[in-house]
Amino acid sequence: MQSLRNWAQRDGSEAKLLISLGFPVFAALAANRGLSTISLSFVGKIGSSELAAAGLATSLANVTGDSVLVGISSAMQTLCGQAFGAKALKEVGNWWQRAVLILWVTCIPISLLWWFMQPLLLLIGQEAQVAYMTTMYLRGRIPGLWAYGLFQGTQAYLQSQGIVYPSMWSSIAVCVIHPAYTWALTYHTSASYLGAAFAYSISNSLQALMLLIIVFVAGYQKSTFGGISREAFNGWWTFFKLGLPSLLMLGEWWASEVVTIAAGRLPQPQESLAAMSIFQQTNALSFMLPLGLSIAVGIRVANELGAARPTQAKHSAAVGMKLSALLATCLGTTIFLARDPAYVHDTSSNC
Repeated sequence: MQSLRNWAQRDGSEAKLLISLGFPVFAALAANRGLSTISLSFVGKIGSSELAAAGLATSLANVTGDSVLVGISSAMQTLCGQAFGAKALKEVGNWWQRAVLILWVTCIPISLLWWFMQPLLLLIGQEAQVAYMTTMYLRGRIPGLWAYGLFQGTQAYLQSQGIVYPSMWSSIAVCVIHPAYTWALTYHTSASYLGAAFAYSISNSLQALMLLIIVFVAGYQKSTFGGISREAFNGWWTFFKLGLPSLLMLGEWWASEVVTIAAGRLPQPQESLAAMSIFQQTNALSFMLPLGLSIAVGIRVANELGAARPTQAKHSAAVGMKLSALLATCLGTTIFLARDPAYVHDTSSNC
């Protein structure tokens, strides 16, 4: 009985630690995802064509842009996390610089793809008007892509050290003010639906700037960042060896977004895309909690391995698996119980 009690206490202590790390990460993810949800809600009141284009552009941006940056930056959980656990603090700062540079280099082909997306959309059978409007929306989001690369690299740098609240607060703060200028740019300028794309880029830029200000004002960088280093240009292959497999593991994210893209080939493409974009925003939000937990587990395992405590790392992973099973059960039950169409708000009259 005593051994069982000790086991429960040990698991409980680790679970509390994972939750304390995972919840702020979830909050930051949800707030960041909320930006696109808010943008689409404003566009939806303009018309179904605009919502279809913005929804398709958002899915394309997630598949070809955001998910790529998130996947590649996942290497920071291992590389930066183990360096921090091993007390190689200057190397932590070097990995931060490498991450930002690598993510920005990755943004170059993505930006070109977004700029010239129209012929590709026509090639896969998208309606001409939707293809043109989607490409214009993607172009409006290009500045935000680069800002997101800076934000993602800095966020991963902090998270690997167990510092999770700065990215949460910066994301929430921007999410709160995002509707104001989205409303202004969408309804009170000639940009119309493109105003939502411009607002999204503004919000991503504010997120990155605010996070950097917090880092340097609070002094989170003092022990790890000694200034710009030439070392940032070394070790890129090591980063990609971990980042690329992590990127490929996001296939489930891509699959759900591809469903939205494929909706553009249905008999009523504008209405189908509009409906699927709403579904996808809801679907994505349901994955934020498990993703936050997985990042927390990755941080804990990397820190413990870096500190040469493999047994504790294994225990953290095991507790994370148990929490994941519990979380999946709770989320699945909630979605099942809320499946009644009466709970779904019909927006068709506004489109």
